[in-house]
This record gives sequence, structure tokens and C-alpha cells, in this order.
Amino acid sequence: MSHAKPLNLTTYLQELSPRRVVNLDMKFDPEGLPPAFKPTIAFRSVVERFNYAVEVGTSLALITGAHGAGKTTAFKYIAHNHDALYWEARPSYRPQHLLGDIAQRLGVNAGQGWHMQTSIVVDQLYANPRRFLVDEAQRLNYEGMDLLKYLADQSGSLFMLSASPSLEKRIDKWPDIASRCNVRARISAMGSDEMLSLYDDSGFSRESLLEIHRISEGVMRVVQAILREIDIHLKLLSEETGRPYTREGLAPGHVQVFAEKVVGSRV
Repeated sequence: MSHAKPLNLTTYLQELSPRRVVNLDMKFDPEGLPPAFKPTIAFRSVVERFNYAVEVGTSLALITGAHGAGKTTAFKYIAHNHDALYWEARPSYRPQHLLGDIAQRLGVNAGQGWHMQTSIVVDQLYANPRRFLVDEAQRLNYEGMDLLKYLADQSGSLFMLSASPSLEKRIDKWPDIASRCNVRARISAMGSDEMLSLYDDSGFSRESLLEIHRISEGVMRVVQAILREIDIHLKLLSEETGRPYTREGLAPGHVQVFAEKVVGSRV
């Protein structure tokens, strides 16, 4: 007689780590990517969630996770290469601001009245459903999310949101929103193995890379800031001394000195 615990499929899918489903062979067009771009698992996960959301025709999709892990970079890449419209929600963001941003990106003059604006935007989207990417979406309140739900329901458009984990907690308290937001990903910073793999050809020793990872906690934004600081100082040292200073010659102690200017007491 089996006593196996029943599988809660909803919980399983929501908690499934992106690291178990990401396609490590995914190729990216460099167009629309920053010069120092590295295809992290977090970045790949965001792109795959977008592709999946389009495939299944969901209304709302949500990306949450570590700040600086690459959500914005992924959103801008998708907007550049996949016919999607991107913008960042501003502080004190209200539904009228959201509707105005949508109308602006659709290139329509929706007038001033709320009902007229809503009607014109719905008509435009109904005739031509679009894909929207809203960054810093934790600034949306329930009324903003309700507006997105309404526009998506009326037109078949996709709204993909990038936000801090606080938005997911709020969405799960709103059943009408949560039931439509069934494509999600929780991304995380790089692990040390991923850091070593991505920067294997960067010129740093393994020990120095591990030190950069420790200091940055694997957050790509901080990693890139540390690398910029290191390269600036190596260039200055080379110019001042007339001797070549390179990444290969750095020990973990050197990394700590340079990184202190970026992260301060965290070193």
C-alpha cells in the first residue's frame, strides 16, 4: 500500500528552479546586448519564460528574484529582438500612469478622460495584441494589476513583469490576478561554479574569480562593477609604471583592495 504524499502540482511548478529547465545551448544575437554580456542562467531563464508565455498564450507572466541578477538586461534584449514593448514603472506609479505609458508606446492619442483612454487602448490592442515588458513592477498596486488583467482579457495581449519578490507575495493574495499569472520564474545570483564557467577565459586565476564571486555574492551587476574597477586600476598602474599589469597577475588580496571601492565594508 502506497503512502506517498500527493503531489501539489501548482506548488511544484512555482517552486521549480530555473536551473533545472534552462537551455544552456540557447544562442543569443549580440544585437541588443551590452558589450560585457555573459549569458547567465538567470538571463536564459527570463528569455525562456517569455518564449513559454507567448507559446501558451498567458495573460500575465512574472519574473522575480535577486536585484542585479540580469532581469532588466533580459527584458531589454527581448524588447529589442522579439517585438515587445519595454518600460520601467516609476516611483508612485498609478493606473493612470500605466495606461498613459501603454498608449504612448502604442503611438495613440488617448485623450484625457480615463474611460476614453481605456476604450481607445482596448480597441488598439484588440485589433493588434501586443507583448509588454514592465520593469520594477513592484511599484504597481492592485488597481494597476487589475488594469493589466482587464487589458489582457479584452485583447489577448501579454504583460510580463519584472519585480522584487514582494510583488509575488501580493499577487498571491489577489486570486483574480494570481489565477492569470501562471507563468513565473524566480531567478537567483550566480553560483561559484557558474561564475568560474562564464569567466573561464577572462584572464583571472580561479582563486581570484572565486574571490570576486565571494565579494559580489554572485550578483552580476556587482561583478561587472568590480571588473570595471579592476581594469581601470590595472590600466592606470601600467601607464604610471611603464610595466604591463594584467588580470593574470592578480591574487585574491589584490581583488579585495580594488573591490573595496565598489562594495566598501562588504569586502
